[in-house]
Amino acid sequence: MKKVTSISLIFSFLIILSGCSSDPDPTVQEVQLKKLVRTWTLNSIELDGVNKKTSTEYNNFKLTISGTYNKATPDAEYSYSVSGRPQLSPWPASGKWKFGTGTPQSQIVRDQGTDNEISVTYSLQENPLQLTVSFNYQGNGIAGRTGVVKGGWEMVFN
Repeated sequence: MKKVTSISLIFSFLIILSGCSSDPDPTVQEVQLKKLVRTWTLNSIELDGVNKKTSTEYNNFKLTISGTYNKATPDAEYSYSVSGRPQLSPWPASGKWKFGTGTPQSQIVRDQGTDNEISVTYSLQENPLQLTVSFNYQGNGIAGRTGVVKGGWEMVFN
């Protein structure tokens, strides 16, 4: 009987140990960054509810998000770049971004500490893979006139 009890205890201990992982669960930032890092192709774009994709100026617009998560610096900045942007744009050609505090699963801050700093709300859809970003741009417009780019933007990327 002692032998059966000892074997049962050993198996129970092994089962408990197999449920323990040496790797902690990934953070929200780590999970979200893995989803965001890629080149996104613009599917639709609106400024204050008006479709801006009807002209050819956004036909080749792409957003590339890059970066590698580091557990030692969970609030690090990551990089972005855009290509195919029109001359008058709310987006610089490249810059830095970081996750918003408290809501990294839906908020980022673009170009923190610069004249182009904006708070961006984003959402990810899995099937089909889609990124939607929304922001209110009140700057002077990258290389251009204020009235052309000021307002509420919504961009949908595949």
